[in-house]
Amino acid sequence: MITVSNTSPISNLAIIGRLDLLRMLYGEVEIPEAVRRELKALRHVSAQAAICDAGNQGWLVTSSVSNRELAVALCEELDAGEAEAITLAAEKKARLVMDELEGRSVAKRLGIPVRGTLWVLKKGKEAGAVSSLKQELERLREDAHFWISSKLEAEFLSEVGE
Repeated sequence: MITVSNTSPISNLAIIGRLDLLRMLYGEVEIPEAVRRELKALRHVSAQAAICDAGNQGWLVTSSVSNRELAVALCEELDAGEAEAITLAAEKKARLVMDELEGRSVAKRLGIPVRGTLWVLKKGKEAGAVSSLKQELERLREDAHFWISSKLEAEFLSEVGE
């Protein structure tokens, strides 16, 4: 199954040095043009380098959205990156990696399977590529300014035995 990502999972994983997990789990990841523009505006030097490397290696691929009407309609309630990521996932019948609650809700309403950054880290832990999910969550909070509710954090840590 094709995987499409929004900006935040890519940028957050790149900031904590774990962009490799997307490649490990999905092989190739597609992003729409709006997400590519948002990623280019990221002001984190090492994250920007990791994202550039992923593009050069050919596993992070930019794709164009065909259904402009849907993308424009979704921009009524979402930002351009979220709207295009959902549109691209709908067009390709793909799974979507997205963290934003509103965007996830819209994607689910359209029947698109959605996962987020925490799920990617959890799967990395289960595969042995992440030694401590707790440490990665702390890095997400500190380095990427990612907000995680204590309830959700406890749930994910419990699921992996931490």
